[in-house]
Amino acid sequence: MSEKSKIKSWPEESGCLECGTREKPPFAKGLCATCYRRLWKESRTIEATSQPKEESSSLDEFPDSRPSSPLDPDNLEPEPIKDPSLIDRAKNLFHGKPSQPEITFQTKEKRPKGSGRRTSAAEFLADGYYMLGGLVRENPNHQPLGKMLQWQSGTSGQLLDDALSGTIIDKFAVQKLVKTKGRLDVLGAVIGPPAIVFMIEKYPQRAPELLRMLERTLRSALPQMAGAIIKVRDREAKNAAAVAALFPEEAAAGIDPIEKLMQELFGDYFQFTENSSEENNQQ
Repeated sequence: MSEKSKIKSWPEESGCLECGTREKPPFAKGLCATCYRRLWKESRTIEATSQPKEESSSLDEFPDSRPSSPLDPDNLEPEPIKDPSLIDRAKNLFHGKPSQPEITFQTKEKRPKGSGRRTSAAEFLADGYYMLGGLVRENPNHQPLGKMLQWQSGTSGQLLDDALSGTIIDKFAVQKLVKTKGRLDVLGAVIGPPAIVFMIEKYPQRAPELLRMLERTLRSALPQMAGAIIKVRDREAKNAAAVAALFPEEAAAGIDPIEKLMQELFGDYFQFTENSSEENNQQ
């Protein structure tokens, strides 16, 4: 039997000579593994100036449980890894590999906060100022005022951005709206034009003002939709090329292969069903 297996617990009424613990098993020289490693590392750095600690006469009562060859406790032999059982392999087959436990340590360090860099709201405020002018222009009595507001929108957005910078309103309201402006623009580009067209159909008497509103909405929506429109055109071109490769003769003659296929499938079908229904009615 090896020396490492002889000591499994502390003798009665004794523990680690450094910290006094009995919860951790003895490691070497009457010390637990934690104290032994710490004292061993300290002795390497301050060996020339530190006074050696007086060892108690009871150290000989504890046989050395370290590995016989290496003296460095950091070079201990790792425990052998057990092969997974058949049940564990079956579980992994259906549930995936088990995640390894994450080792975390509690520290006093705090997660770094974001830089908090301010985003310019000049464009956002200018757009809002321009929209306000458009709403004012809808009133025939205040059309000059609406035109003036729209003409001032560019410079007014920059001036208002400089004035609001660093204020509570800018921090808690304007900046949050600026960060969500991109999503709002996309929603406006998708929902805005159909909604205005529906209003024109429902209220034809308001068509002149709604048409002007539709024009402004389309001018602001098209830049947002340009990327999506280009992707759709590219996808349609690839699909058309694939269909032409399947039906080269029809494509060379300028005939739509899909229309020809539909004609072959249902060319005489509807005429046959109409004749059958007429015969049933006559009977």
